[in-house]
Amino acid sequence: MVAQAIRYRNLMIFEYMEDAKYIEWLTTISNTRLIYNTMEEFEKMLDNNSIHSNGILRSLPTLQRQRSAFRDLKEEVSIMTKGIINLERLLIDYQEAWAFYQKHLARRSDPEKIVQELINFAFPPYQEEELTPNKKSIYEMALSKGIDISILILLLLKVLPGCHSKSGDVTDMPLLYGKVLKQLEIVTQGKTIFQTIPAIIQAREEEYKSRITLLYHLKRILDTYESYGEEANIYGEADDFKRSSVTLDINGYWNECGGEANDTQYWSIEAASNAGVYFATHWRKDAGKQLVCIQYTLALFEDINHRLVAYMLHPESILHHMQGLPYGDSDHVWYVADMPETNCPDQLFLERLMSSTSWDAQIHLTRCRKREVIECYKKWEKHCEIVSPFAHLEYSFQTSIYAITQEHLYIASRNEGEYYKVPRDAFDGLEQITLNDVVGTMEMGGATYLAFDELMIYIPATKKELERYGIEISRTIE
Repeated sequence: MVAQAIRYRNLMIFEYMEDAKYIEWLTTISNTRLIYNTMEEFEKMLDNNSIHSNGILRSLPTLQRQRSAFRDLKEEVSIMTKGIINLERLLIDYQEAWAFYQKHLARRSDPEKIVQELINFAFPPYQEEELTPNKKSIYEMALSKGIDISILILLLLKVLPGCHSKSGDVTDMPLLYGKVLKQLEIVTQGKTIFQTIPAIIQAREEEYKSRITLLYHLKRILDTYESYGEEANIYGEADDFKRSSVTLDINGYWNECGGEANDTQYWSIEAASNAGVYFATHWRKDAGKQLVCIQYTLALFEDINHRLVAYMLHPESILHHMQGLPYGDSDHVWYVADMPETNCPDQLFLERLMSSTSWDAQIHLTRCRKREVIECYKKWEKHCEIVSPFAHLEYSFQTSIYAITQEHLYIASRNEGEYYKVPRDAFDGLEQITLNDVVGTMEMGGATYLAFDELMIYIPATKKELERYGIEISRTIE
């Protein structure tokens, strides 16, 4: 009888703990508007219209109803975040991050600066030189305790309230999204490899902006940032990115006036050597019979929503990258369009994804099919004075990886029978290069570069730089 009494008591304690856990979690979700922006949406999801007036305990009085409600919400969160966020784990992490924030960071000034320092400290390339000993100790403690950095960032920016908050419905979620993404753009500015994945843009386009979806996007952005911060990971990320490239038959003339010759501006597009990449040249005929042209690099990809994404690079962007300078607004732009139904589309209606002072908001291209229009453009190119302000930055690329041995990569030079013998340990990631990769020589501004597109490495083929990386010029494969 004593043993039975003990078992009964333990069962009652367990049920009490389970009951308290679900009440606490559901109350946190309800009061903080963690999943839904309004109480109305939350009640509609649970098919219970009394939570706003009666609270969780009176509206869901039994453990069975509490557990069922939580399971429904857990499944909903999994769908909303594509399986990335586990609601139960999140609530535990939320409590731990809130306690850490209150103790160590709540009273500190300039939370935006702390966010930037924390990201730079916690993610590659792990910058800590300018931190005070006290800040460094706090950030180290956060990592050692396993505090969720994403949640901590949202707490610092006052986007996520405390666990016991009763702040009410969220009416300014788009502004809160913008506040967080602005900080991420500041931190990632200049990381040109990271900028080839539009994770921040995808967050801006989220249809249902809420705290849970913002947390999901923040985690994705930081995961991507971390992957691109580690040089050893770049090849794998670039390879995944390359698989999403889209190759279309878009060679030829295009304009923005329905394919008619109603304007003095037009485009010519030519496929580059690597799949999904093109040279898109914009032409403008001036009154003085000058034809001004700028050649852009255009890359086409398919995004997670199966739309066509067009990434356009200004000729100066490659120079900036080689000089180690950050990309600015004028260097690159992202456009999006419906995925064409055919491989040879006649229209590409490109809409810019992010605000810009340098790029057009829309580029609505129509292929020029009429002979008289095409002949007109060819006549201009033949008889007008062609002015190319960035001609010195236009480049040609030749895929020329010839052989791979255990210790070296051999890249054919533009001199017959001559190879650049590149040590596979000269850079992290070279050991992963295969004969199918985009590796070769690039000519730009009268100079030659060894180009490793997957790794975004471009080495000037000068005597000094070749010696620096132990690269030899060889006529044999050893």
